[in-house]
Amino acid sequence: MDFAAAIADTGQSRYSLHINNSPVKPDVLRFRGRKALSEPFKWDIEFTTPPGNIAPEQVLMKYASFRMRSGKNVHGIITRLEWLSTSADQSHYTITLSSRLALLSYTRKCAVFQNQSVTEVVEQVLRQHGLEGTDFEFRLERTYPPREVITQWRETDLEFIQRILSEVGIYWRTEMDNTRDLDVFIFADSQLNYQFDVRLPYSEPSGLYDGAEESVWGVRTWHNVVTGSVATRDYNYRTATTPLDATVRVRNDAVTTGEHYRYAAPYREAGDDTNPTPETESGAFTPDSTTNAN
Repeated sequence: MDFAAAIADTGQSRYSLHINNSPVKPDVLRFRGRKALSEPFKWDIEFTTPPGNIAPEQVLMKYASFRMRSGKNVHGIITRLEWLSTSADQSHYTITLSSRLALLSYTRKCAVFQNQSVTEVVEQVLRQHGLEGTDFEFRLERTYPPREVITQWRETDLEFIQRILSEVGIYWRTEMDNTRDLDVFIFADSQLNYQFDVRLPYSEPSGLYDGAEESVWGVRTWHNVVTGSVATRDYNYRTATTPLDATVRVRNDAVTTGEHYRYAAPYREAGDDTNPTPETESGAFTPDSTTNAN
């Protein structure tokens, strides 16, 4: 979901940006934001200040809160500062307000995790980056048994958790904790944990005053051809004579073609590919075979 706005000079802005432990007092000019499932949000916010230079250390890696008169708040951490111009009256800058999970993209490494489940590994990575129990929550309908080995190979920590979570159909979304002024993360694997009854009015832009009310300006729809089936194959030396082959086909009316083949997927059991809800960590379980991953 993308957000964009420009603020008219009415003498009182509907939007405010507060940067913790910083002398900078921004006057918000315009902004553009993006948020989506299973990716860190990002808000680019343009603002002006009295003439002068802002030192990077005055804003970078500072927690900040972007507040709207409508009641919507965005809490995050500043990861980018750009100077745009300076005149006799003001200086013009842009900052990027990012999710705390965006910081995981600055750590790249190789690691091996043994006898841990996907959720245990993800929690371990999050805690290594300073996130505590109140910063994230797992709301899971399925169980996820330990894997013998989970390997991180030349991936950022963000790429790593995105990959292993997608393998088992777990997504995350961001919520705002307005008590602590922090972003928090909900990890889920079911539509039961979607946000329901969220309503926004549809108002085409016409230059009319909107009363600072959030609204939808336009709607688009599109359709894509999707892969028709997923085939997995693995080898387990403990049961070498047992074939570990599974095939799952898309269970809806989508227009499909082709096959996604994966060898040496991380599972021990082939699973039942006729079961609409196959066991996790089996060959029959893939995010493409379940509705709760989409």
